[in-house]
Amino acid sequence: QNSNECGLMSASAGLVQGGRFASKSQFPWMASLLITYNNFFLNSSGLLLSHRHILSPGTAVSFYNEQSRYFNAISLHRVKILLAALSQNDRNSLLVTPTVITIHPTMKEVDDTPINNVAIITLENFVQFSEFIRPICLWTFNDELRYVSGSAFYTAGYGVDESGKVSNIRKYARISLVDLKRCEDSYEKYSNIFHETNAFCAQGSSSESACDFDDFLFVKYNDRWYLRGLSLLNFHFDNFN
Repeated sequence: QNSNECGLMSASAGLVQGGRFASKSQFPWMASLLITYNNFFLNSSGLLLSHRHILSPGTAVSFYNEQSRYFNAISLHRVKILLAALSQNDRNSLLVTPTVITIHPTMKEVDDTPINNVAIITLENFVQFSEFIRPICLWTFNDELRYVSGSAFYTAGYGVDESGKVSNIRKYARISLVDLKRCEDSYEKYSNIFHETNAFCAQGSSSESACDFDDFLFVKYNDRWYLRGLSLLNFHFDNFN
């Protein structure tokens, strides 16, 4: 990954607090994934990492093999990927072709929840960067959250709206960090997840938050945007003070 090109958002993009429809120049690393199964369609999000690589939730592009007990990649013809897409029918978006899907080798289920839930999609052709197409930076700093404790986390994608329907237009929301120990104590049922992963807790508002399994969390650090995590579970913190 070229560190000189990643994690930059147009100066005119701006951000406001709260869940909003995103503009085309905001989060230019977002990819729209449309996955076709036999009886339904799945809308998901990916992140551009380089000129030829996209990070995807593993669950979006894999199926669980009961015999081998491993997650296997789905067929490439089932995956449609758009870059610079505000909506999933954006005529000004760029359609890119996947050529290889690589599932994380240690992706597995813990307490019925997929962990290490990521995959790398290699593209057939080289993607040219622009104001609307740019890679996200990968976090290479200390894992201690104090390094970003004063920063806001954001998530973006095609989540559900207030009526429970999946949005066809990219949205984003602001997320706040929550004390990990207090979060773990409140949800002892998922203690194995906290112990087996580098999990941390973040909290949205009552009207906006991340989705389960497929929303990436970004943070701005030293004037660049970094991928900091992937949503595994979406709790309700009504009684969490």
